Amino acid sequence: MNRFSMIVFAFGLPLMGFLALNDGVSTLYKNLGPQPGELAYVVAEVEDAEPEPEPVSEPAVEAAAEDEVAEVEPEPVAEEAEVAEPEVASVEPAAIDLAAAGRLMRRCTACHQIEQERNGVGPHLLGVVGREIGSVEGYRYSDALVALNADGQVWTEDALVDWLENPAGFAAGTKMNFKVRSEDDRRLIAAWLAQNEG
Repeated sequence: MNRFSMIVFAFGLPLMGFLALNDGVSTLYKNLGPQPGELAYVVAEVEDAEPEPEPVSEPAVEAAAEDEVAEVEPEPVAEEAEVAEPEVASVEPAAIDLAAAGRLMRRCTACHQIEQERNGVGPHLLGVVGREIGSVEGYRYSDALVALNADGQVWTEDALVDWLENPAGFAAGTKMNFKVRSEDDRRLIAAWLAQNEG
């Protein structure tokens, strides 16, 4: 056996064994493993399989349909209790400073009686507040006051305050020309006359 044959034999034998072994493994794999096309079929089968839906728990209370409206009976309204109107205590006329009013009325007494129904230069002033203007019997009034009487005007405290400020401005043509400048004094005189009923 020449040298070349020996080399071929030395290397060839193991090579042939390896090839034979490899061919055996391939054959075994072919026989035991999936055949060509089978693997693709298995993958396709897994992909096409639909997952089973998870069970859904039903709600405990069914929701009412949107178009259904529950009828609710209105609660009875309690009748309103009658509220008693508070009693209003009668109010006495405001107290006036009698000393100050007395000093002011002294000026009035030059022409008017304040304690008896007797006329002087001017008509008496007993019960003047609430009396019709120009209505004292036996006294001769100016045309301006007669006209106010015809209109049914009455002496009030406010009317007296305006009169005392400017009699001619209140009733043009009147005989009285005495004026009281202070509004506080005029209001004090009017308040005193309102309480002076004789």
